[in-house]
Amino acid sequence: MSEKEKISHFKNIITKTARTRRKNGTPSWNSGKKGIYSQETIEKIRAATLLQMENQVFKKNWDREENGEIFK
Repeated sequence: MSEKEKISHFKNIITKTARTRRKNGTPSWNSGKKGIYSQETIEKIRAATLLQMENQVFKKNWDREENGEIFK
């Protein structure tokens, strides 16, 4: 996936999510909140995101998570 396609893909996701929230009248779950995640959790999320971008995989892979490969 090219950089241009990635940007388009994520903009599309953000747009759909925002449209659904407006339609349902529900704010995002973390709206106005601070300090929700610990630093350790943030690092795990970053590592998982980088791994997804590196492997071009944008869906959950349950087998790999159960084996502890995603959050190493």
